[in-house]
Amino acid sequence: MQSTLISVVLPVFNAERTISAALTSVLEQTYDSFEVIIIDDGSTDSSPELLADLATQDHRISIIRTPNRGVAAALNTGLDAAQGDLIARMDADDISEPTRFEKQVAHLAQHKACVAVGCYMTLIDDNDFPLPKQQRTPYGVRLRDRCRDFRHFPPSPPAIPHPTAMIRSVPLKAIGGYRPCFRSAQDRDLWWRLSELGEIHCLPDRLLRYRRHEAAVSQRHPERSVADSLISDLSAIARHFGLEDSELLDEYNLERVPSATVQKYARLLGPRYPVPQLASFRAITRGHPSVAGHQSSSSALRYSILQLLRTPLSPKSYKLVSATLSR
Repeated sequence: MQSTLISVVLPVFNAERTISAALTSVLEQTYDSFEVIIIDDGSTDSSPELLADLATQDHRISIIRTPNRGVAAALNTGLDAAQGDLIARMDADDISEPTRFEKQVAHLAQHKACVAVGCYMTLIDDNDFPLPKQQRTPYGVRLRDRCRDFRHFPPSPPAIPHPTAMIRSVPLKAIGGYRPCFRSAQDRDLWWRLSELGEIHCLPDRLLRYRRHEAAVSQRHPERSVADSLISDLSAIARHFGLEDSELLDEYNLERVPSATVQKYARLLGPRYPVPQLASFRAITRGHPSVAGHQSSSSALRYSILQLLRTPLSPKSYKLVSATLSR
């Protein structure tokens, strides 16, 4: 089992305070057949100097420096350089427990249909203390796969915490890695596409300490996160029906007007799927109704009630009204 090479892909941007601890946690893994590919995404603090010093201490570390282009582009750069059969994700401010790689490699060896495996996390603050509220441990390992059954509303991919993921490199590279148009939901889009090729599992062990802080992209740009998550869902639905949407994604990447992209997906999918209802549900429950084209919460409520009057027997309509009223 130790002969299986892991490529640890670790993007870094201004992580001078945490990168040493993060990298040390990788180097101290009980499973030691790995390479560490660090992508310095245009850091302007002392991260480059720290990384250079750390690289001299272990031959398994290689560093790629690029201009700042964002997480998705940095990850793709790391994937291009990766030589391993497995790709392990790791962020510059998190800490992997010593047996993380060992347990994930063993799981993938035993479950050939599994294309990616994650694990549960211990949430910590900026001072490394566990947060009072932690994730609940799941009852099973295999995640429910809704990717081919969009009768569920709202749809959701079999998602795992992105920094905990270990992914088979062949399917990951086969789908083209990460799509840069998703700047803050690149992981959600990835789970949608990977789950079309195989199973995604999540170990119940807490094998990573995840640092929750205000610098997270989803917290700094919440509306962008809501929009990217929604568009990734619509893209998955389009693929489910065999529809080509690359032009829509290119336009979204250039224009960044989610409400306009939602309208384009509504025209593309037509009667196959209730795009406006899904868009409204996502935008309203996440507190950003403008993503779906609503001017305010009150206009979103009017829309929800109208949908209920039009389709009074639809569970989707009831969920939409409930979500709106709960805000």
